[in-house]
Amino acid sequence: MNRKKFRRVFGFYMRQARENRDLSVDHLAHEANVDRRTIQRIESGETSPKHETVFNLAYALQIDINEIHHQIIKDSKHSPPLE
Repeated sequence: MNRKKFRRVFGFYMRQARENRDLSVDHLAHEANVDRRTIQRIESGETSPKHETVFNLAYALQIDINEIHHQIIKDSKHSPPLE
């Protein structure tokens, strides 16, 4: 999977996880100790998060890191190709 596709799939998954838990961007940013703009950039696929940020987000969203990895692989197989 190329970087652009990874960013898009990861961002989609993070946004979905946040919304499923009825968390605002501000609340997640506070809980994960991450800047709100960083959350926005990750969710929009603009940037790939650092490892520490992934762990902080997973903890704040109460998601297992392995589940994130599994979901990204699953979603990347079903997402449309990039143009």
